[in-house]
Amino acid sequence: MISSEPVVGVCPPIVEYNREEQALVATEIENLPEDAVIIDWLADYSLLREQASTCGS
Repeated sequence: MISSEPVVGVCPPIVEYNREEQALVATEIENLPEDAVIIDWLADYSLLREQASTCGS
């Protein structure tokens, strides 16, 4: 059986990106078409990063 309860004490590592990388990615995202699927995927990734950052709190 699989539980939907969070596993305490097991938090994924959060990769840190420097400002230059962040600026480059922001520029690349701005140049994507509005209907690019990757934009939704990046939003999901952003949420996962936020959840991982509060995981150990």
